[in-house]
Amino acid sequence: REGLAEAKTSITLEPLSRSGKFQSLLVKDIVPGGIMDKQFGFKAGDVILGTNEMSFDMASDGDMATDLLFEAHARGRTLTVMRDGNRVTLPLAPAAPSTVAPGKTSGGPTGPLKDLIQIPTH
Repeated sequence: REGLAEAKTSITLEPLSRSGKFQSLLVKDIVPGGIMDKQFGFKAGDVILGTNEMSFDMASDGDMATDLLFEAHARGRTLTVMRDGNRVTLPLAPAAPSTVAPGKTSGGPTGPLKDLIQIPTH
């Protein structure tokens, strides 16, 4: 994993509290192409709720949660984030590769089955 100092300079965080109790970390800014962007795919406005090991509302304060975030970075852990009102796990799983070539449609069998006649079933 890349260095901690570089990771810390690639993201700006703000602790969020409710009724005086720390709850989560708001991603205020992210350096495009920076370490935390490359590893987790953060977007400004993401609310980090915790790591795969601990919910941040169990942390005593924003400093402890920030330490847990950078520990997750160093250990390659996942994070739970609220993004656009949805709970997501970062980093996101890569999208399944498409089996259809660009500009083509999957109109039926290919390969040795391509010459079969398709009969409507309804």
